[in-house]
Amino acid sequence: MDTTTPRAKTRTWKAITVDTEYGVVRSISHQVVTLTRDGLGQLSATVDGQLRGYADATWILDNATRTELLHEILLPIGKAAACQLHRELGVLGYRSATHYALAAEVLGVSVPSLAALTTEEAALTRSYAYAQTGRAA
Repeated sequence: MDTTTPRAKTRTWKAITVDTEYGVVRSISHQVVTLTRDGLGQLSATVDGQLRGYADATWILDNATRTELLHEILLPIGKAAACQLHRELGVLGYRSATHYALAAEVLGVSVPSLAALTTEEAALTRSYAYAQTGRAA
C-alpha cells in the first residue's frame, strides 16, 4: 500500500491554449477543468462548470499550451496508514494516548484521529516524532 503519495479527491486546473498561425497569435482560450474521484474511485469531470466526459477534460489538459493547478482537495490517509503511523510512534516510545497530542502539536490543530490526516500531515508528524527522539526516519 502506498502511503506516501497524496490521493487527491478533487483537482482544478486553468488550461490556457494559444492558437497561432505562422507565428501570429490568433486566439487565446482559458478553460477551468475539474477532475473528481468519488468514494468508489470513479472519475468525473467538469469544464467551465459544465459536466463533461473524463476523456474530453483530460484531452483539454493534455493539449493546453500551459496548465496551472488552481485548487486541490486531498483525501485523508485512512485507517490502514493511520494504524501504521500508530505502530511507528509506539516503536519510537510514544504512548498511544500521546499520538494525537503529538500530531496536534506539530499541526497546530486538534487531531481526533490520525486517519483524518492528509499524507503531508502524517509525514510531518512522523518526521517530527523521529526528530524528537533523535532517530533517523
